[in-house]
Amino acid sequence: MITKIIRSKKSNYFLLISVLLILMILLSSCSAKKSSPSEKTTISEESSVDKEETLLPTIDNPFYYNLYHHIAETDNGYFIMSSGILHYLDKETGKVVVFSNDSIQAEELLNKVYQDGEQHDAYFGDNVSIHYFNEHLYTLESVDYLKGDWEVIKVDPATMQRQRIGSIKSMYGDFAVAGDKIYTLYAEVENDEKAVRGYVYDYFLAVYDLEAEQSEEAISVPVSEDFRENQITAPRYDVSNNMIHFNLNYSAETDTDLGFVEKTIYVSYDVSNGEFSFETLLEYPKDNEKIRNLFELDGIRYYSYLSFPLPDDQNGDMEAWYVKKDKEQVSDKYSLPANYYIETNGKDIYAIPAVLGLSTPDYFSQEAFKVYKVVGDELEVIADISDEEAAIIQFPMEVCIGTNGDIFLMVPSGEAFYQIVDNQIVVKFDYLDVYENLFAEE
Repeated sequence: MITKIIRSKKSNYFLLISVLLILMILLSSCSAKKSSPSEKTTISEESSVDKEETLLPTIDNPFYYNLYHHIAETDNGYFIMSSGILHYLDKETGKVVVFSNDSIQAEELLNKVYQDGEQHDAYFGDNVSIHYFNEHLYTLESVDYLKGDWEVIKVDPATMQRQRIGSIKSMYGDFAVAGDKIYTLYAEVENDEKAVRGYVYDYFLAVYDLEAEQSEEAISVPVSEDFRENQITAPRYDVSNNMIHFNLNYSAETDTDLGFVEKTIYVSYDVSNGEFSFETLLEYPKDNEKIRNLFELDGIRYYSYLSFPLPDDQNGDMEAWYVKKDKEQVSDKYSLPANYYIETNGKDIYAIPAVLGLSTPDYFSQEAFKVYKVVGDELEVIADISDEEAAIIQFPMEVCIGTNGDIFLMVPSGEAFYQIVDNQIVVKFDYLDVYENLFAEE
């Protein structure tokens, strides 16, 4: 995950607040899915795609967009893009393997790629979004990262055959799929003496039609001047009905006592009429009550809030809650544990920790935590992780819940993937040590 953190020079307190602010911005989504792949985890000539009608809901799980859609769910399992390697997790057996024409292990594959320069059908190089649409997988492959040039890759899960079906512009290679089209944000940079640091950014939604297999005209995003004059972090997308949503966030140094400002907006694009709307989620330090997440389910929009201490109140407490909005009617506040937020998997609503494994200069150890399901506005515990179990988490991870209620923990950039089963954390794969060994100084 590409995240720009402006470090305050005033104190470690402000550093921690800055990190929490950036990591707490999570968004949601929805979009259509279809059938699932064969239950076989190693491809052979006998492998085939299950043609049965999907059992999944018609919205794409918003938890996956929180993780830049490194997960694509089918009826029988999950495709997972991690370290540029395509994996498959079988729902029935819980087994996860490299999705390949052979039985290669991920550690061996990474060694072949980085040490021997070899290619492999399960290795895609770029750790970007992956989507399952119309019985095929879709991802992007970088042509020129600095220029934002990418190719659209279509993969047949039954044979692992890849096709480069077109080109598209993208800032980071992460994208949303709505209907039969890809949407992804990109920027064009121009010199401007009046702009901060001499740059101004024009933002666009690039569009690619998967049925026609061709690019469409890009859509200009009319953001305010402060966003045009500051580089944004990687956006998180959200899809609902005919709406494409994404968040834009920036941090910028200032000459104020705090030393920085941070702002996040929620941008919505209506495909049916081509209109944009904007909603402010975060504007610190102007206000200490911020919308950390929002989504819509069954015609009701849910807002998850956090209040945190202002800069002059270092002993203040955090408070978290959510409200519901039906047309113009806003519900009462429903309390959440501090630093929790609500999210939906497209069927149910859950309350989860914003960030796990967050370290500070003086402290590093994940403490016990719980995962809740929201049942009639009450919180029902569905996972209770002890201090001993939580200590397994040694780096920032986010909670992800599958459509059937499977609970996963994943490093946002994808290098590690865990599952919570019966209040225990099961490591499905973890390549951080592999990378450390690959690039260790001799």
